[in-house]
Amino acid sequence: MDSDVLKVLGIFLSLGLAGSLTYAAVTFTSAFARRVESRRSGEVDALADQVEDLRVRVEEGEVTRARLVELEERLEFAERMLAQQRDAPRLPGGPDR
Repeated sequence: MDSDVLKVLGIFLSLGLAGSLTYAAVTFTSAFARRVESRRSGEVDALADQVEDLRVRVEEGEVTRARLVELEERLEFAERMLAQQRDAPRLPGGPDR
């Protein structure tokens, strides 16, 4: 009888140990999956931040380009005005004497 009790006790202990190991494996696997997922979402967030930063830089570049074009036009106008003034006929009795 003692051997039958030991056999039953051994079976219960084996089942308990197998269940505990299965629970530990499932817990470890789910924790690992959550960690990997959080890294991925962190990488996605970092990439989204970089894309937004690049968009802002492109917009700033476009604004700067528009200002540069306007400045070039103003410079060309000023050069034309100076050339016209230089080529204009002088009045008699002016500072050229």
